[in-house]
Amino acid sequence: DLPVTEIAFIAADPTAVVHERDQTVLRLAAPLANVYARAELRINANCAAATHGETVAEIVGSGDAQVANARLALRQGPLTFVSASTPSGRRAALALRANDLLWAEVPSLYERGPTERVYALAIDEQGRARLRFGDGVEGARLPGGDHNVRAVYRKGLGLAGNLPAGRLTTLLSRPLGVAGVTNPAPASGGEDPETEAQARDNAPLTVRTLDRAVSVRDYRDFARAFAGIAKAHALWLAHGPARGLFVTVAGERGAAVPEGSDTYRFLRAALTRYGDPALALRLASFRAA
Repeated sequence: DLPVTEIAFIAADPTAVVHERDQTVLRLAAPLANVYARAELRINANCAAATHGETVAEIVGSGDAQVANARLALRQGPLTFVSASTPSGRRAALALRANDLLWAEVPSLYERGPTERVYALAIDEQGRARLRFGDGVEGARLPGGDHNVRAVYRKGLGLAGNLPAGRLTTLLSRPLGVAGVTNPAPASGGEDPETEAQARDNAPLTVRTLDRAVSVRDYRDFARAFAGIAKAHALWLAHGPARGLFVTVAGERGAAVPEGSDTYRFLRAALTRYGDPALALRLASFRAA
């Protein structure tokens, strides 16, 4: 038989790990999805979450306190975005510092305080990430200095990161004591940058929802505009124990959106945060017909 792998989590309970003489008993948070041959079973405990992107550290430029709404750009790209429970479903994998002080990314500089260390991020037509800073009225100005604006970010994104299980086998940097690496589960959630046609289709969705979900159509449009989601359908179930809102989603190129994936978890969290938290909501991946 072909090798079968899955990721399991230990229950969040002090009694979930019990040491008894020469053995350790682990209690899992949920039953295993497969049945394994005991003699050939192998458990890897040193697992870590990983996302797409190669880390880059660079000097972005020099600040000038006399310049309002200063603009700088990252030299390498495309900038990596990872899943998050934001209205867009993503956040930039970017940490920016000026004079060694961390600045925060915000959707807009509008109504930001004059001393807030924030910046707005935009992606131009060539895929370059451009940063815009405040004017001292809405958002702080960049402090003056020579090459004092530094960034640590990741580059690389897209469907190419949706690798099947067992495909990753090479470490670019090998930490002490690590002999090898592999991905026990397939990667999911990656999508290519929007084309002009996709932007035209998606722009009305965000305008209709305005970062909140109220009606059944809002929930559908909110999910459809979420990063990693290609199609969404929302239905109100009016009777029985399943009464509430049922949302079905599909990933890019017909990919499933499993419950354990970041896209699923963050989408559900965003629908709860920006929708009605008291609403009975069920979120499920599509099933191919």
